[in-house]
Amino acid sequence: MQGAGVRGVSRFDRGGIFQSATVRMDDPLPLPGFHGPTDPVVAQIRLVPHRVYATDPHTNNPQLPRNGETGDLLVVVSPTRNRQNLPEFQTATLWFCERGSIAAGPAVWRKVSLADSVTGS
Repeated sequence: MQGAGVRGVSRFDRGGIFQSATVRMDDPLPLPGFHGPTDPVVAQIRLVPHRVYATDPHTNNPQLPRNGETGDLLVVVSPTRNRQNLPEFQTATLWFCERGSIAAGPAVWRKVSLADSVTGS
C-alpha cells in the first residue's frame, strides 16, 4: 500500500503501454470475440479525479498538493455553485507538476489547456 501501484521501466522503449480490449470499427484485424458496432469503445487510461473543497477566491484555482513530484498529472474536480448555492462537482481540470516540491518551497503546478469539449457519440 506504499509507493507506486504500477511502475513500468524500459531502457530502450516506453515505460508502459495501455490498451483497452475494444476495437475501432475500421480496425482491419479485430480481436477474437468482436461482435460489430454494438461493442462499446472505452478509454485506455482513466485518471480518477481528486475532489477538492476549496478554491482560491481570486483565481478560482483549486488548492493543489504541496508535495507534487515533477511530471505528476492530477485530475481535479472543484466545487461550483448551483442555483440553490450548494456546491456541485461536475467539471474536471487537468494539472501538470512542472517542478516538484523542494526544501525551499512547495510544488509548482501548471493547468493543462485543452481544446473544445466534444460530446461522445
